[in-house]
Amino acid sequence: MISGLLLLLLLISTTIPSPTTALSFNFTTFTSSNQNITYEQAFAAENSIQLTRNLLGSDLNISFGRATYRSPLPLYDPNSRNLTDFRTHFTFSISSQIQDAGGYGDGLAFFLGPVGSRLPPDLTNASSMGLTRDGQLLNTTANRFVAVEFDIFSNEFDPPTEKRELLLVYEFLPNGSLDIHLFKNKDVNSLLLTWEMRYKIAKGLAAGLLYLHEEWEQCVVHRDIKSSNIMLDSSFNAKLGDFGLARLVDHEKGSQTTMLAGTMGYLAPECATTGKASRESDIYSFGVVVLEIATGRKPAVVVNPEEEQRQQYAEHLTQWVWDLYGDGTLLIEGPDSRLGKDFDEREMERLMIIGLSCAHPHAKFRPSIRQALQVLNFEAPLPVLPLSRPVATYVSAPSTAVSSTFSSSTVGGGSSSMDSSVEGDRRSYFSADIAPSRLKVSSSSVDSFHVANTF
Repeated sequence: MISGLLLLLLLISTTIPSPTTALSFNFTTFTSSNQNITYEQAFAAENSIQLTRNLLGSDLNISFGRATYRSPLPLYDPNSRNLTDFRTHFTFSISSQIQDAGGYGDGLAFFLGPVGSRLPPDLTNASSMGLTRDGQLLNTTANRFVAVEFDIFSNEFDPPTEKRELLLVYEFLPNGSLDIHLFKNKDVNSLLLTWEMRYKIAKGLAAGLLYLHEEWEQCVVHRDIKSSNIMLDSSFNAKLGDFGLARLVDHEKGSQTTMLAGTMGYLAPECATTGKASRESDIYSFGVVVLEIATGRKPAVVVNPEEEQRQQYAEHLTQWVWDLYGDGTLLIEGPDSRLGKDFDEREMERLMIIGLSCAHPHAKFRPSIRQALQVLNFEAPLPVLPLSRPVATYVSAPSTAVSSTFSSSTVGGGSSSMDSSVEGDRRSYFSADIAPSRLKVSSSSVDSFHVANTF
C-alpha cells in the first residue's frame, strides 16, 4: 500500500532535445530487485512503492520519497518539432491515518524532472514535490519539473479539461517581460539592459515575427505586439507571447476582421479607420517596440505633467524620434540616457531608423519584417526617410461601420480608453495627424461621417 500526505510515485528523468524514441514500461508489481527503478527515501513493500516512512509515532508531514525510472525521456523532437506526448496509469492509496487527523492527500503521483535532480537535503516538509527548498517558488531552482496531478479535489488552478482546448506551451522564462527592464526600475526583477542585450532582443523579435508572417504555412497576424508581451529567457533571448488576439491569414490575402484590437501607442493609424489588422500593422507595432528599446521611453509620455491639465498633452514616441531625425540630433538626444556612451553608434542608428521606417504613418511605405531584419543584420542599406513625419491619409470602407473599445496604460502609467467609429453612406476621405496630442481630421467628402478618438 502506498500511503502518506504527499505521493511522489514515479519520476521520469527528462533530457535536452534529441531525436525522439518511444519509451514504454508496465509494472504490475514493484520489488526491491527491480533494476529499472531507483529509490530515494522510498522502498518497495508488498508489491507497491512506499513513499513515506509511515513509522509508528513519526510525523508523516515531514516524510517524503520518490522513485525514478532509469531511462530518460526527451521532451522535444527537433526533427518533427513536436512535444512528447505520453499516457500514464497509476493506482495509489492515501493512508486513512492522515485523513483521520484532518489532513488531505494531494495524490501527486507522477512528474517529470531533469536528469540528475536530487531531493534537497534540508526539506522540513514534503511540499513542492520535494524538488524545491522551503520558501522557494516552483521552478526557481535547477530542479525544474512538470507535474501531472491525480487527486479527488477540484482546484481553481486546475487546467481546463474541455475537449478541443488549444494551449501554448512555453519554456520557463525567468527574466519576465521586456517592459519590466525598460521602464520599471524599482521592480526587484528589473535589470539595466546593456546595448548588446537590447540589439539581440530587437533582432530576436524580428526573427520571430518573420516566422509568423512569412515562414509558417499561414500568416499569423499577432495584433498586440508590445514590450509587455515580449518575454525574456535566462539568456535574454526574446520570445513573443500572448497570442490571444492573433489571427490566421492566407499569405496572399489580407485580414478580413473588422474588430479593432490592440494597445494604444502601438496601434497602427489605419487600424482605427479600417478595423483590419495586417502584417503592416504588426510592423508598425514592431517599430514602436524597437524605438522603446533604443530610447528607453514609453510609446507616449505626458508633456508638462506639473502644469494644469489643459496645458498637458501626450507626446508620441514616433513623433519625438522623427523630430530628432529631422534635426540631425538622433544619436545625440535619442539613445537611452542610462546607457551613457556605452553603445554601438552604427547599430543604434540602424535600430532607430528602422524603427521609424516600420512606424511610418503610411502602411504601404513600411518595410516587410524580412527587410527590417536585413537592415539590422547590416545586409541592406538604411532606408531614406523624409525629415518630417508624414501625415497619414486614409479611406474608410464604403457603407460600413467599424467600432471598438479597448483600454491602455501607455501614457503616464495611467489608464485610458479609445472608442472609435467610422460611418459613411459613401466613401469618406480624410487625413489624420495623430502626433503629438490629438486626432485632427479634415474631410474632402460631401457625405457626413464621424470619427471619435480619445487619447
